[in-house]
Amino acid sequence: DGDAVNRVLRAGPHIASTQANSAQANSAQADKRSSRIALKKTLFGRRGWGEAPVQGHDMDSYSLASLALQLMASIVSLSNFPAASFPETRDLPEIHQIPLTEIRQRFCHGKCAAQAFYKPGEGVYLDVDFDLANDAFARSVLLHELVHHLQRVGGRFQNMPSECDRWYAAEREAYEIQNRYLEQVHSTHRVNVNAWRARCDS
Repeated sequence: DGDAVNRVLRAGPHIASTQANSAQANSAQADKRSSRIALKKTLFGRRGWGEAPVQGHDMDSYSLASLALQLMASIVSLSNFPAASFPETRDLPEIHQIPLTEIRQRFCHGKCAAQAFYKPGEGVYLDVDFDLANDAFARSVLLHELVHHLQRVGGRFQNMPSECDRWYAAEREAYEIQNRYLEQVHSTHRVNVNAWRARCDS
């Protein structure tokens, strides 16, 4: 799975060696820049890249793409998702970094403590103030939402009898994988999965 990540991240034309003439080197570098831009477009579409920077800890689009691929590989290695679940770059969800108040207002009318949200067809919405580069817990929240993406595209839990049962099973699995990831990166932070339970019998 790590090899799959490396193949994606290292894709692009080979930069000319130091012995090549300057014209060849410039051409190769231009091709590599074009490949990076194409990857950004594939991962984030028109709404997820090239926008004006938002004040906070937002990552540049290429770094965020790399992180998303690494987290997808972690999900597969930390769970019973089949290796085939590792997506092609074209299958990754868009990732939107927006203010926390906007996330909560949009998805729960301001009445929840959500820090991120996955919406099928639109992608992952993530608090723009998360320091993804330096904060393992922030990365684990993104991983949690990417689990939901894999669950959705793979039809996981679709045979459960009710929407509530499916939601509860999906959340529990995402939190469990999130905690395994936090343990793997030696973070002391954990999510208390047993602190809440769904009531699906009503």
